[in-house]
Amino acid sequence: MDVTSSLLIEMHFDEFKQSADEIIRKYDKLLSNNPSDARAYATLVELRKTRNEIALGGSFKKGLNATLSDQYREYYNLKLNGIINKAKADFPDIGLTFENIDTLLEEKSKSIVELIKACKSEIKEASIDKNHIISTAIYRSPEELNGGKLIPSKDVLNLVGEIGNYTFAQSGLLVDNAYLLRKSGKGVCRDKDICIPGDPNLVYSEDGHAMLKDPLYVYLMSTEKFEPVISISLKGDTPAINFAGEWATESEIEPADMTVKEYRDVTEMLDYLQIFSIPDKSIYKQLTQLPYAEKIKQIRILLEKGQIHYINDECNRNRKFDFPNNKQVSLSEKREAQRRIDKDLEEIRQEDGPENYTP
Repeated sequence: MDVTSSLLIEMHFDEFKQSADEIIRKYDKLLSNNPSDARAYATLVELRKTRNEIALGGSFKKGLNATLSDQYREYYNLKLNGIINKAKADFPDIGLTFENIDTLLEEKSKSIVELIKACKSEIKEASIDKNHIISTAIYRSPEELNGGKLIPSKDVLNLVGEIGNYTFAQSGLLVDNAYLLRKSGKGVCRDKDICIPGDPNLVYSEDGHAMLKDPLYVYLMSTEKFEPVISISLKGDTPAINFAGEWATESEIEPADMTVKEYRDVTEMLDYLQIFSIPDKSIYKQLTQLPYAEKIKQIRILLEKGQIHYINDECNRNRKFDFPNNKQVSLSEKREAQRRIDKDLEEIRQEDGPENYTP
């Protein structure tokens, strides 16, 4: 295992991305020949994902108490009903019911399923041809793994709503990979260049460096045992291939098939991301619900109140936002800032509706 301070590892990502983008453009054109089936497929996949999130229940949303779990289930039921009603209106001839989503995906979207399989095959072939390296980052050393192997997690959900036993990995540069700052059960909020780890104690500043509280282990692998996770998104009414860089495998990854690197210093990530640390978990949850522009507004208020750490600012590296930090404010100013946060959040909930709001 290599203990290193540099995240700038050659992963042949740029060469692979260029090829992948060309493949996706090719299949986008093919989708345009059958837009109705592609739109139906995208809607059915969204339904399947929501249904399976509900089915996984507590295992999908770990650590929730009974009250929050009920709210979570109610939110997804509302979302599911909303999607079903929309699907029935858009595609009245497919006979949609809650139980037959998977059957309809096979029967009504067969041509789209085959097209996606072909696209996945070409993307994987390009990744192998370009010697592309993918990564998975966890806070467990090889010695803590079963025989040093990466073993698929049971009953987890991929990005297209399929439940299976998967190990996930990501395409992309390590320095721009927010998954490096995600701890099991904690998550990470990534919105454009803003990155907020769900563990409030994960990242801190020390002598101009961004440091991790616990050592991070990055497992680097080829894509040979993995498959790209590909879905179809709708840009308005136009279907498009969506590959977000996620890879999944149901195979065990042997130690001989991996290179492992250990990190504590992640300062180089500051050149790519604006990283914040929030001690209050409830505030973190609020921010994850907000669109980008609203996040910026609330982060500014939180910094005025001293309730958030702006790691780029504290390390004096790639400081994008002109935020005040550690400003001393009066109690009345703090109360007014909190009132604005509560008011803004309530307005967003009213405008977006329950389908865009997670309790």
